[in-house]
Amino acid sequence: MPELTHKVLQYLDPQPKDKVLDLGCGDAKFTARYMESVAEVYGVDASPSFIASATQEYASLKVRFKVVDCRYLEQDTEAVSGTWDKV
Repeated sequence: MPELTHKVLQYLDPQPKDKVLDLGCGDAKFTARYMESVAEVYGVDASPSFIASATQEYASLKVRFKVVDCRYLEQDTEAVSGTWDKV
């Protein structure tokens, strides 16, 4: 695992009850490093191709992805109304 990835995961400190809003999740390669350790992940990214890839590879009952441009995040009800432990 690259050193930067390891350091970011240490800061994130995923816990079993965490609900994570993953802004700019891309193709979810980083998300995959912690998704099994948390209760829920909602990943958003502006790229339809990244979201398609993330959904195909990693979507599950507790991990979902959506195309959302973070410049307009307030328009995504799930992102703004959720109670997120980590963003």
